Amino acid sequence: MPVRASRFSNPRLMSVIVSAAGPVSNFLLGVLSFFLLFLLYRFGLVDGASDGVRAAIETFFGYFIHFNFLLFVFNLIPLPPLDGYRIVMEFLPLNLRFKIEQHAQWGVIIFLLLVFIPPLRAVTIGPILGWTENITLFVGKLVSFVI
Repeated sequence: MPVRASRFSNPRLMSVIVSAAGPVSNFLLGVLSFFLLFLLYRFGLVDGASDGVRAAIETFFGYFIHFNFLLFVFNLIPLPPLDGYRIVMEFLPLNLRFKIEQHAQWGVIIFLLLVFIPPLRAVTIGPILGWTENITLFVGKLVSFVI
């Protein structure tokens, strides 16, 4: 979503906040879904359900949690047009920022090459997206501890 940072009273800070809103909302949706799933089982709301209904609930929440954590990690990759790029750019000195911005149009092509060429994906984006599993396990353990 295009945003005119110049309209904010503190453009650099607000640009970071706006860019981080998407990944943070994905993370919070994943955590909230874990809480909801654990509460469904904790209070026995699925005890009387058939095996098919239980399987459907677990499948839905499993995919929902996984995709939200995947989107959280994915959007923080510092390549244009992703949010991670905008966040990193706000912390760079202006002279370096202008130099990088001159080559930003190549970011989409580089990103597509990293995604669609398996050997490149295996050493770049693949390991980063692998963090999704670790985040999911950590949040699941944390939520089960809290509940």
